[in-house]
Amino acid sequence: MNEDIEKYEKEKLKKLKSNNPEEYKEEFAKQEKKKIERKKKASLGWIIAGFIFSFLGGWGGIAIGLNYAFGKYEKETKTLGWVMAIIGFFSMAIWKSI
Repeated sequence: MNEDIEKYEKEKLKKLKSNNPEEYKEEFAKQEKKKIERKKKASLGWIIAGFIFSFLGGWGGIAIGLNYAFGKYEKETKTLGWVMAIIGFFSMAIWKSI
């Protein structure tokens, strides 16, 4: 469905470019702004893997968590990323003290 919307927007831009250059510039700027505002949702598999690595005290879980926390992801994914990273730091400290 997303592909259909993008295809429609491209066709709309082609028509505007040939008919009305000023309106084309405005529409192009709007579409670019929409692309920037789109946020990704994390894959369930990577979230599960990140938590497993975090509980095992590995750098992998911390890295995945920080990637989700600081990346262009939805708010709930960012929250999961922070939780994953914090668990990873605590697990690493516990495993090193054993």
